[in-house]
Amino acid sequence: MLGNAARAATLLAVISAAAAFCGPGAGMLARQRQSQSAATCRMQAAEGAPVLRRHALGIAAAGLVAGFAGPAFAEEVSAGPEITDKVYITLKVAGRTKALENKKWEKIIARDKRAGNNDGEDDVFTLVFGLYGKDAPETTENFKALVTGTLSAPCLDQDDAIGDEESFTQNQRKSLTKRSIYRQCLAQQDVPVGLQYSTGYQIIKDKRIDMGRINKLFRQAPNTQDSNTLLHDRAGLLSTAKGGGQFEFTITPGANAELDKTQMVFGEVIEGLEWVEFLNEVPATQGQFLEGAFKFSGKVIGDERAGLNAKYRPLRKISVAECGLVEG
Repeated sequence: MLGNAARAATLLAVISAAAAFCGPGAGMLARQRQSQSAATCRMQAAEGAPVLRRHALGIAAAGLVAGFAGPAFAEEVSAGPEITDKVYITLKVAGRTKALENKKWEKIIARDKRAGNNDGEDDVFTLVFGLYGKDAPETTENFKALVTGTLSAPCLDQDDAIGDEESFTQNQRKSLTKRSIYRQCLAQQDVPVGLQYSTGYQIIKDKRIDMGRINKLFRQAPNTQDSNTLLHDRAGLLSTAKGGGQFEFTITPGANAELDKTQMVFGEVIEGLEWVEFLNEVPATQGQFLEGAFKFSGKVIGDERAGLNAKYRPLRKISVAECGLVEG
């Protein structure tokens, strides 16, 4: 199939050839063929066969161009997915953390100084997202409910939440803690969930910015049946896991084909794209010394902590200060 550039060049060649062969008036005659009156047609016919032949060739060239372009070409050069809804999220990126207040933690202080601003001031800014309600209807509705704080999220089943109490890693204290948290979840499961005060938890530079970590243990986000073929092919795209089931979402700082396997695009940044680049530059942890060895040992003995990922965590706290729908 010809690319857009090749098709455009071919169309220009056809139009130029038709204009040169039929004369300067052929294109105009082709465009005006629908509105010509009967008297004009009779007057042109009286001019003789050459004029009629030029008219016919001009009309044929116009038809060839229209047939060649066709609806498929118009669709390919369209503006992209339709934006049906708009939401805003105001983020606060901390300029410094409490580590600076502790003079004993020299290494942490040095790391925190590298992560913070020169003046230690917080950065506060707003991103406006356009959502693709037709390409991902269920995901769009769930995200709108999240930003307005009205998403219903019941608790997990008790077996899934607490786990096997006979497990090697399940000591009595841990089991009691999980049971206590699960009782709190049951008591508050009628309270809706929202994105406000959620945090950014992972930044992989030039690949992904993960946001929306909510402190709601054992709460289950709704699943979806949405599916589309939109690609992570540029910066500022908004996506989430295929099939739903999580509150977190991802913003792309650039094209990332790896996300196409596990994530689904459902929106884009329409205001504040320069702040996406700012988030991409926030420093993040790169792993600790002997971390791999400790995790391997933990997996061997079945310790759940071995599954925790301490890599790529932002060194500056990123939180959602405010969010909601954009009216109008």
